[in-house]
Amino acid sequence: MLATILPRSEDCSKRWAGADKNPPGKLGSKIRRLLPTGERNGYRPSKKAKAEGRAILYVDESACYLLPFVAHSWAPGGQTPLLVEQAGREHLSLIAAISPTGRLYLAGQDQPFDSEDIGWFLGKLCWHYRRQNVLVIWDGAAIHRSQTVRNWLHRRPGRVQLERLPAYSPMLNPVELVWRPAQAVPKKPSLRQPGSA
Repeated sequence: MLATILPRSEDCSKRWAGADKNPPGKLGSKIRRLLPTGERNGYRPSKKAKAEGRAILYVDESACYLLPFVAHSWAPGGQTPLLVEQAGREHLSLIAAISPTGRLYLAGQDQPFDSEDIGWFLGKLCWHYRRQNVLVIWDGAAIHRSQTVRNWLHRRPGRVQLERLPAYSPMLNPVELVWRPAQAVPKKPSLRQPGSA
């Protein structure tokens, strides 16, 4: 259950939320099983991060499109199937951070994220972990390496350490478990033409 939602001052379409507990349900149990919960499992905290007292956060972005997924269609014999689509190309862009204990931080907006938005999100993470420095582990997206993000980090020396995941390795980022249910394509039963067996 998300505990707080704070609007960004200049844009109310962005939301920030911090989860007090692990996410409920099936997703929460997967995250609790796969995320580092301490020294006893395979996801040991970095020795350097532990020595420096840094909070470890995995960060990733995703987009949810409203376009319908069609696997099968049906039309009477001799007529071309016609699919009327009303959703357009609008989408919801999401960014999330998750800690080794399963704490989830989420922000969303109705336009793609840019470097300024990444800096805003990192600022919110720093505000939440104001008594601790932060280690952010994320992929090598171009938006993460932009000059705006570098300038943001330069203004806060030592506050945030960035680590990049290897290329083409989403399985190493636990935030992918958050996106999986939202990106799942619903399986539709195949439609049969009336009278066929």
